[in-house]
Amino acid sequence: MTNLLTQNQVRVRLKNAGAPPYMAKVLSACSMVEGFNKDHPGFSDFDIIGDVELQTDEWGPSLSGFQIRSRLDQWGTGDIRDGKRLPRPFFAVRSAIAICEAQGFEAWSTYNSGAFKAYLPDLYPAPRNVHVVIAGDTLGDIAYDNGTTWQELARVNGLHSPYMINIGQHIKLS
Repeated sequence: MTNLLTQNQVRVRLKNAGAPPYMAKVLSACSMVEGFNKDHPGFSDFDIIGDVELQTDEWGPSLSGFQIRSRLDQWGTGDIRDGKRLPRPFFAVRSAIAICEAQGFEAWSTYNSGAFKAYLPDLYPAPRNVHVVIAGDTLGDIAYDNGTTWQELARVNGLHSPYMINIGQHIKLS
């Protein structure tokens, strides 16, 4: 579990590496979605590997809790997309800051989709009678916490089998 970090741990590492407070806040929220591991909800997994199917002669998989696309020509160089070092949280944090400074938050799909907002309820509070899905939530858990059934939540929200919900999704409670 050495490469599993809470949102606060990611935020502190970002701040310690020089990220301004707002950048640290948003990138830590993006990390919670990008680094989601169903076996460890509430943590960003810096060992996670994604986008394997998108690999080319130039680009490797996406790595770390930020899902930064690695570049094969940067392997072992220490450059920001070095796939050998991206699983190391401190290196990934510095790379995320550099990418954000160069490209903005739009470099992350979870920023563009708005899913990151689920991890910033102080900045993006849920509307009244709405639950914003975070990692590990199930319809059953949301229903239990709100005194209803998952079937009722599915009906109210127009959900059908297989009753999938996604991080950042708004679930009407009544």
